[in-house]
Amino acid sequence: MLIPKCKKCSKSFKWSTILKASWDWGGLKPVECENCKTVHFIKPIFRIIIILIAFIPVLFEGIIFSTFKSHGLNAYAFWFYPVFGTLLLLLSPFFIRFYIKE
Repeated sequence: MLIPKCKKCSKSFKWSTILKASWDWGGLKPVECENCKTVHFIKPIFRIIIILIAFIPVLFEGIIFSTFKSHGLNAYAFWFYPVFGTLLLLLSPFFIRFYIKE
């Protein structure tokens, strides 16, 4: 789970650059290497993987909330989704992979 590197010069991309490219409202944006100016495109399968990971808590909602309830933590159950979403957002650049159009 390392930050992706350029396919040509092996320079690591910036975390913030990948985050902006992968979570842009306009869709998946290409990332340009600062060193060699090669344009890298995000593999679309990784957007699908991120979306599937985002829905994991919905699938296990009953288990999650019953766990909080059984431990007397009902007030904290509300915070599960914002914390999970924030972690997903912050860690997603480490899961993204790129390809170069020839």
